[in-house]
Amino acid sequence: MHPPRLDTLVLSDGSSGFRWGGTCGNRCIEMPAWVPIEVFPITASAVVVVGHGNLQRYASLTPSALARRIASLRPQLVVMETCYGASEPLVRQLITAGVDARTWLVGSTWMVPRDGFRYGPDFFDSSDPGERALGVSTNSTRSLEYVQLDPITLAEATKVQSVMSVTEMKDNLHSVLPNYVAVSYGSGKILFDVAPFRFRAPQGGL
Repeated sequence: MHPPRLDTLVLSDGSSGFRWGGTCGNRCIEMPAWVPIEVFPITASAVVVVGHGNLQRYASLTPSALARRIASLRPQLVVMETCYGASEPLVRQLITAGVDARTWLVGSTWMVPRDGFRYGPDFFDSSDPGERALGVSTNSTRSLEYVQLDPITLAEATKVQSVMSVTEMKDNLHSVLPNYVAVSYGSGKILFDVAPFRFRAPQGGL
């Protein structure tokens, strides 16, 4: 017997004062992100992760733990309604956990507004995961990233990040200590956590 499949499941950390939301409302089912997979054996077409986020933890879970949780749900779309949700650690762990390469990831390379994301008609009404992804937006002047989970693209982005100059890293710096640098990934960007020593210019120039 196959587990029931939901349209949209929200995984939340229950952060005090964090009102997720936008407009999903009662059209989505919400549960704590930390609930063991075995407690609710379900799957979902779209997973929305809501709560505090950085490249070390999202909704109180490590990228590895969250990726395993998401992989068990077999989604076609993952929306990271967290700060810094479009990141190399999360993309890498989703790929490692076996999430389908066609799955779309929507996230930000910046801190997100406290009023969260907005979910338009396409998010609810379309059956195409790419169209559903584009139905997610934000009131922020900074655009969201819409990417898929491709190990080759990730390897290329990792190589680019490894040879960026100090000037290039500073031009793409989205957070300082920790140092989050945005790097092109397919049609979007993802964040890499770059060690402080890489920002020390070599003698003779940048």
